Amino acid sequence: REGFQFDGWYDNPEFSGTAYTQRQSSGQTQSKYYAKWNCEVTFDANGGNGTMASQTVTAGKPVALNAMSGMTWADGYAFTGWNTKADGSGQFYGDGALVTFDEPTTLYAQWSNAAAVIGTTEYDSLSAAINEARSGDTVVILQTSSDNITIPAGVTLSSGSVALSGTISG
Repeated sequence: REGFQFDGWYDNPEFSGTAYTQRQSSGQTQSKYYAKWNCEVTFDANGGNGTMASQTVTAGKPVALNAMSGMTWADGYAFTGWNTKADGSGQFYGDGALVTFDEPTTLYAQWSNAAAVIGTTEYDSLSAAINEARSGDTVVILQTSSDNITIPAGVTLSSGSVALSGTISG
């Protein structure tokens, strides 16, 4: 399979235990084996500076993306996540997101000079982002803010590129 690396035969679909490289005699009349295929996820700085090592994943199995490292953008811009399209119109993944890929994939760094983001939506102030946040959302804070905020139930804050301090209520 082009773009894939064969990583052995396994006697279970979780690919745990020892990989078989040749036919095994199990004493049974029939055995079932599963082929483990790995592929690469490559990370593109998408106009930014620096590089990040690719990540080997097992096709069809969930894995956490490696945390972004080694890439920067111009002053005032911060990393907001990854996308399958350079222009941000594809599938968005947060840094370290749990993903499943069935083929080799390139993820493009997404950069913003907004104060905060939720997914791919940018906000000029942290207060505006918090006001729009709903349960299950993660608000990524990209700029220092002195806003007094109350965090809605079920909303997660991520420090993005700034240090968080102060009293959090909600």
